[in-house]
Amino acid sequence: MRNYAVISAMAVALSSVALAQSPWIFQRGVLNAASGMPQGLPGGGIARGSIFSIYGTNLGPATPAKATSYPLSTSLGGVTISAFVGTQSVAVIPIYVSAGQINAIMASNAPLGMQSLQVTYNGSKAIRRR
Repeated sequence: MRNYAVISAMAVALSSVALAQSPWIFQRGVLNAASGMPQGLPGGGIARGSIFSIYGTNLGPATPAKATSYPLSTSLGGVTISAFVGTQSVAVIPIYVSAGQINAIMASNAPLGMQSLQVTYNGSKAIRRR
């Protein structure tokens, strides 16, 4: 009986570790929302102030959340996004977040050029270089 309790406790501990996996952005998983194209293809660029999508796993909450009021915030459902070019970074505005997809608005003051995106969900980070 005692061994069963130990095995049960270990199973609970391991399942909680499995549930707390880090976010992951798919390769070519950052797309222009209007064209559905990734960076590097015609129509794949993401302009300042435009909407784009991020696809991956564990990106946000299991139950989707969407922005429903103004002013829009730089955090939604425990998700924050930053865009980096070199040492410059700006906060991106998430408008829809779920475990597999994020839709966001690129900051109007985002630095020009190829950017890296960092998605943070409940303290865990995923970075995708574009």
